[in-house]
Amino acid sequence: MEKQARLKSPNHFRSEIGRLGPKKMKKVRKLLREFLRVMGQALGPSARLIRCVSPETKTPPCTTCALNPGTFRFKGFVGTSYGFLKALRDRKIFLCHDNQPQWRKNILDPEKVRVCRSWLVLQAAHPGKIRQIVRLFDRGLREIAASK
Repeated sequence: MEKQARLKSPNHFRSEIGRLGPKKMKKVRKLLREFLRVMGQALGPSARLIRCVSPETKTPPCTTCALNPGTFRFKGFVGTSYGFLKALRDRKIFLCHDNQPQWRKNILDPEKVRVCRSWLVLQAAHPGKIRQIVRLFDRGLREIAASK
């Protein structure tokens, strides 16, 4: 049987933010944690909408979701949270990491790919508010990168 094709997701973090020095990266991590905390707060009241979109979901967000506070300790947290911000900023789809065993290598199984439910609900429930928040945090990241 032919080997299943894999999708390679882009990792913009390494080229756009990942080359900053340790002091700036500390600021970036702090800013991205705050960004995800704010996004999680916006998501909270929309839990019922998530269950409408995806009835099998009992407690959003999923365990690997960027909006799950437990993921702040994951090794790839900064890159994933930056990808989440970038997807919201650029109005691009953000994919769910759940059920993707090789997501840390940016390799996705096309048979199991699905849109991140948290991303979907934030886009549907709070589009104007989310765009304002994303612009604010994106500006903060650019200021950190440009600072001396």
